[in-house]
Amino acid sequence: MTACSRYLLSVGYETCQIVIEIVDSQDKTVATKHYTTESTHDHLKTDADVAGWLTLRLSGRVLPAPAAYALTVTYTATQESALR
Repeated sequence: MTACSRYLLSVGYETCQIVIEIVDSQDKTVATKHYTTESTHDHLKTDADVAGWLTLRLSGRVLPAPAAYALTVTYTATQESALR
């Protein structure tokens, strides 16, 4: 458990969570990850098996305010061109 998690539990935020979703152009969920006070530094890593636009959704529930949050996203596209 991280120091942040211990603090959130101590002030009554045991149900807070951050949810990250990656969805395709048809609004189908490609990957999802729930972060709670029990989470450590877990990563969400996925390979999209569809071509086209992908959207990253970030939502929070029962988060303390004011608070600062940081998110790092690395995206690597295919190295092959679909245009010929």
